[in-house]
Amino acid sequence: MLTVVEVIPPVDAVDCSDYYIALSLRFRPEAEVGLYCYFEQLCGGSNQGYLEVKVAADTGEIASFVALKLPVLGGDFPADVPVVEGSVRLDLARWADLGDDPRIHSVNERAPITVSRKDGSVYYSFSDVAPERFAVSGSVGFGIGPDNELTGMMINA
Repeated sequence: MLTVVEVIPPVDAVDCSDYYIALSLRFRPEAEVGLYCYFEQLCGGSNQGYLEVKVAADTGEIASFVALKLPVLGGDFPADVPVVEGSVRLDLARWADLGDDPRIHSVNERAPITVSRKDGSVYYSFSDVAPERFAVSGSVGFGIGPDNELTGMMINA
């Protein structure tokens, strides 16, 4: 689980998607990306969904979000969720157990990955917890659960 420690001023996303990667968003192109979190589908493995969150090692800000393998399972689109303007900063403690080896910079999570659509928006969930609020930065929303867990990403049309 990734934990949100702060909602920060919004950062626009740059869409870097292409023929080979259906969804690739960069939030801080200048960030020193040093930490990664890979979400693999809980049931069925990476062939059923594989998402990557890249995190700036110096600030904890989300540097990019990539769908390496789009989720195949449908889910419920979050309804009536309050929205605040901003991006998110994550707690870096999740990576503290990796030690001092600079070659090891990723953590892996098995999660119930789903995708849902409504009115041109798409929500990629990597938690069984529904968001209780969204921090929206341009066309992207970060789902935040009741215990400040990052629950998913919403892309608005």
